Amino acid sequence: MGRKIINVLLVGETGVGKSTFINILGNYLTYNTLDEAANNSLLYSIPTKFSVINDDFTEHDVVIGSSSNEVTQPGASSTQNPKTYLFKLKDGNAALRVIDTPGLGDTRGMNYDQWNTEKLLSFISELDHLHAICIMLKPNNSRFTVLFDYCMTQILLRLDRKIKNNICFLFTNARSSFFTPGDTYVPLQQLLRKVESGSLKAKIPFEADNIFCVDNETFRYLAARSVGVHFNQEVTQIYRDSWEKSAATVQRMINYCVNLAPVPMQGIVSINESRRIILRLAKPVLELMVLYEKSLVRLAEHEESLDASKDDIDDLKTRLFVPKMEPYVAEEVKVTDSHYEQGLKIGVGLTFQKPYINRFDLDYIYDDRTTTNKKEKILSREIMVRDPEIDKLLVKEKNTAKALKKEIEKLKALAEEYQNEAKIVLGIVAKFTTFLKENAMISNNDPFQESLETVIEEETVGGGNQRVTQGLQNLLNRYMVKKRVTSQVLPRDISDAMQDLFDLKNTGYTFKQIMEKKFEFNDQLMLTDN
Repeated sequence: MGRKIINVLLVGETGVGKSTFINILGNYLTYNTLDEAANNSLLYSIPTKFSVINDDFTEHDVVIGSSSNEVTQPGASSTQNPKTYLFKLKDGNAALRVIDTPGLGDTRGMNYDQWNTEKLLSFISELDHLHAICIMLKPNNSRFTVLFDYCMTQILLRLDRKIKNNICFLFTNARSSFFTPGDTYVPLQQLLRKVESGSLKAKIPFEADNIFCVDNETFRYLAARSVGVHFNQEVTQIYRDSWEKSAATVQRMINYCVNLAPVPMQGIVSINESRRIILRLAKPVLELMVLYEKSLVRLAEHEESLDASKDDIDDLKTRLFVPKMEPYVAEEVKVTDSHYEQGLKIGVGLTFQKPYINRFDLDYIYDDRTTTNKKEKILSREIMVRDPEIDKLLVKEKNTAKALKKEIEKLKALAEEYQNEAKIVLGIVAKFTTFLKENAMISNNDPFQESLETVIEEETVGGGNQRVTQGLQNLLNRYMVKKRVTSQVLPRDISDAMQDLFDLKNTGYTFKQIMEKKFEFNDQLMLTDN
């Protein structure tokens, strides 16, 4: 894109008007007046549905667009998952990315609220930086719920302390309070004092520069006009005045956010950053643990085949190689027979050959936070590592036993490497699981254990290799023991474990690729109601 991206996170209670604000924002940034907006195509990013009563008290249903991420039933929490919206700013040198989030105080109950907070934190951790957290409130709210207090504290606790200077306050539907915070001002001050004197010890600015009061209702006016609802001149003038005041305030808020020093979101050693690491690595760590076990069985079987061929030099010549796994990350890759035919070169002396490729098609999707349709896989190919010295020994038949012994030594050395790496990975998995158990607000079942049990069941029912099945069962047993003796895992332990994964000789590069993979945001663009 080439433009500077201004990331602004919107948070607030359910029903405060985050989605409506995002919809009117695109119109403020495109049209200069309400009349210009009314005489052109309605711009919107988020589908909406509401009822309006016109001058003769006739009720009209206004429906704009549709989306699986939005619930339009009356009284329901609207936005279901965090989503990003990108707006081009008028100067052309910057773009505003607004992150919409599920509302705090979810109408479905506290468990959903806790889950929404977790989704929010996981989502923003993938941002490079955050310019502002915009706390949205309604004016004339004389009290805050305990839940809102709790959720806001949880969000602030998880982020870098520097973010306190990047918080601003946006009051919606402020026409009713003459574009002031109204009765919300005093209880909000009290809440901020509590934050300052409590465990956070963070003084959050709350002054004229970072307080913004707007009226969202101009979007409803425009939406109703777009479907043929008529308003008299008196009502229209009220909305003209509201547009003028709100549009100027929105521009002031954008200027304020543009001039804030961005706070980096990644690389912060915190509970939230640790969760980001775990979410990135959890699936591939488990799948590669399974891959280790399958590779160990493959090495043992190959050693047996070498022993069976020791008296046939011609047969032995075709088998004297070390079958080594090579995991890699690929996008939308399907392994087919064409891979056999290509005979792809992997390095000096290493090639694919049809009889010796194991195809472990291990699906890996980052998780449901991603807003893209891209799918990634961790694949593993088996490569033949041949030793030129052994080939030389096979020139003379009398050296066959010596060549065989040397090859078996290489097999055993590689098997020992795999066993040692698997042991390290097993300990890391136990740390990941324990960390989540000790820190997660919502307690879930162990995803590693469940997934491994599923793999074992699939191998058993599918008539897979019995040695592989038994190896996986032993792996599960070792994991259960390791998990029982692991406790008090700290964020820095997760960072250390991540580095241990990167340092692994055979799979470290794959893990590093996954962590360095750029998270892509599929920013929703404005639509026109034609």
